[in-house]
Amino acid sequence: MFAKLAVAGLAAASIISAAPLVQKRQSESKPDIDVIILNYALTLEHLENAFYRDTLAKYDNAAFASAGFPSWVRSRFAEIGAHEKAHVDFLSTALGANATAECTYEFGITDPK
Repeated sequence: MFAKLAVAGLAAASIISAAPLVQKRQSESKPDIDVIILNYALTLEHLENAFYRDTLAKYDNAAFASAGFPSWVRSRFAEIGAHEKAHVDFLSTALGANATAECTYEFGITDPK
């Protein structure tokens, strides 16, 4: 019985010792790529959020109706816009002080179409 336990213990120890050691590959002098990628995503979300927010602020239900859209279209855009705002809020919170600020956008939209 002892021999079986000893063999099992040695086998477990050899498996553990054979496991590779985890080493940080990124040097301290390089920027954190995760923050860069998340800020890129945040920049895109800012753009999308601004598009829906600014366009919906500019055109009411009547403007959408006179442009030939069914009555539900503007509310669908508002729903999508709310999702974009939620994405901005989430990424901004996750990035904290490292979050990229929103730019000023000019979309040149002259009607709901």
